[in-house]
This record gives sequence, C-alpha cells and structure tokens, in this order.
Amino acid sequence: MKIKETLERDCCEVRDMKKYRGEQASESHYLGLKFCQHCGQLWYETSRMDAAGGQESILRKISV
Repeated sequence: MKIKETLERDCCEVRDMKKYRGEQASESHYLGLKFCQHCGQLWYETSRMDAAGGQESILRKISV
C-alpha cells in the first residue's frame, strides 16, 4: 500500500536543485549553476577539502 504524506519545509535543499541551462554572461565566474525548482533562486557549486582530506561540494546562494 502506498501512502502520501504532506510536510512543510524550507525550499532550496539539495533535492530541490536542478541544473541551470540559461545563458550566462561571458565574464561569469560561476560554474555549476543550479536553481531551486520551487523559488527560482540561483546557486553555484564550489568544493573544499573536508577534515578527512577528500573534496566536499557546497552550494552557495548567488545574491543580486
């Protein structure tokens, strides 16, 4: 049996992100642009070294 649950949460979580396919300015330094499918906020992906020495991806909001 399948059930449907309704929950309330903030948008812009990783599962809400979609790849941005729009045009970018040629001088844009943002790579890996994503947008929230609910509110449309643009995010860019960066990486940094985590405590174990591996790479960790981080999404940062683009403020206009």
